[in-house]
Amino acid sequence: MMTRFRTSKKAVAPGVESTKRCFAGGRSPAQWPDCNRVCEALFVQLCEEYRGSRRIDGVRHERWSLVMKAYLHIRQVVLNNATVMEKTSLQLPVVNTATLSSWYCKRERGQEKRILEQGICPPQTTTVSPESLPPAVQRKGKPCMPQSIVASHVFLLPPNTAGTAKLQGRKIRRVNPPSDLLRPPFLAALEPQIQPPTPVFPTPPFIPPLQPQPLCSVPQPHLPALQPAGASVVHVPYLPYTTTHYRKKKREEEEKTGFKKRKYTRSSATILCRQCQRERDPATHNQYYGNWYCHATATMTLAEWRAALEAQGYGRKKGAPP
Repeated sequence: MMTRFRTSKKAVAPGVESTKRCFAGGRSPAQWPDCNRVCEALFVQLCEEYRGSRRIDGVRHERWSLVMKAYLHIRQVVLNNATVMEKTSLQLPVVNTATLSSWYCKRERGQEKRILEQGICPPQTTTVSPESLPPAVQRKGKPCMPQSIVASHVFLLPPNTAGTAKLQGRKIRRVNPPSDLLRPPFLAALEPQIQPPTPVFPTPPFIPPLQPQPLCSVPQPHLPALQPAGASVVHVPYLPYTTTHYRKKKREEEEKTGFKKRKYTRSSATILCRQCQRERDPATHNQYYGNWYCHATATMTLAEWRAALEAQGYGRKKGAPP
C-alpha cells in the first residue's frame, strides 16, 4: 500500500515518528489507534465491519480507505456535537492509513503469539548456589602472570638527517654585455674622449727573433663584431615563428618547382583616372561601390549617376529583396 509517509525501519523513541510526520506534512500528527480505549474499540468494530476491499459504483476502494472514511465521519459528528464535547471527555485523535495498518498487523501478530504460548511451558531459570564460590588457590613461588625470559630487542635506527641535505641548484651563467652597447650613441658623442693612461713597463732584455714554424691551424670561434660607441644600432624586427615558417616553406616550394612569383611593383607613385588620364583627386572624383565619377568627363550630375547605379542593383545588401 502506498502512503504519503514511509514507515521507518529502525526503532525510534515513542513520539518521534508522529512529530516527524507533523512537521513534514504540515498538519496535525497522526496518532496510533490504541492511544485510548474508546478509539481502539472503535477501530476494532470498524475492522470487523470492513474485512476487505469493496466496489462502490464500479470503483474499487481499499479496506483501510473505507475504515478511515467511516472513522473520520464519526469523528466529525462527535466534534460538531456541543453536548458531547462539554459533558464528556471523549477524544478521537487524527489517524492515517499508515498507523492504522501498522497497528492492525501488530495486533494480529500479538494474538497469534499468545495462542502459541498457551501450549508451551516456558523454561525455568537456572538454579544458582546460595553460597558464593571459594576464592582461587594461589600457587606459591610462581607469579600469576607469566613473564618473558627473552630480553627485549633493541632496534638500531639510522641517525636523523632531516634538513641537512644540500640542494643542487641550476647554475645560470650571466653574460654582461659591453658597456658600449648599453650606452646610447648621443651620450658617447657628448662625452670627452679620454685616452687611457699608457702603462709604464721596464725595458725587457733583447731576445733574438725566432724562425716561424708551421703550426696546425685551429679554427677560431666566430664572434660578432662590436660596433663603436658612435655608430647607430640597427634593431632587427621581431618575426613570429608562424611567419618565419611560412616564408621558409614557400621558398622551398619555389626552389623545388622552379616557378617564382614576380613581386608587384607600382609603375607610378600616383593613381591616374582612366577617364581623364589625370591624378585621381578626391575633390574631383567620387566612388560608389567600385564605380568612379569624374567631374571633368561626366555627362550627367552626380545625383543622376548615383540613381542610375542604384537602379542597376548597386548599393543593396547581400540577400536583400530587389
